[in-house]
Amino acid sequence: ARTAVRATTPDRLPLAGAIGEQAGAFALTGFGSRGFSLAPLLAEHVAALAVGAPSPRKAARATSQPGSVGAQKATPSM
Repeated sequence: ARTAVRATTPDRLPLAGAIGEQAGAFALTGFGSRGFSLAPLLAEHVAALAVGAPSPRKAARATSQPGSVGAQKATPSM
């Protein structure tokens, strides 16, 4: 028999960012079963926070907006 434990939060949203008031301490945890799909982008976000760079989350959000460059409209299939 196998068992596994997945770290998750009560609201099922991951924790990504600075830890309290501790300088240079960051966390990226609580993904549960969504880690494989969310971890790469949030890892880039936390790394950007750590070095003071712009977050890639803003760029990802901009390209997913309807009408923006790189965005595609969903078309119904027949």
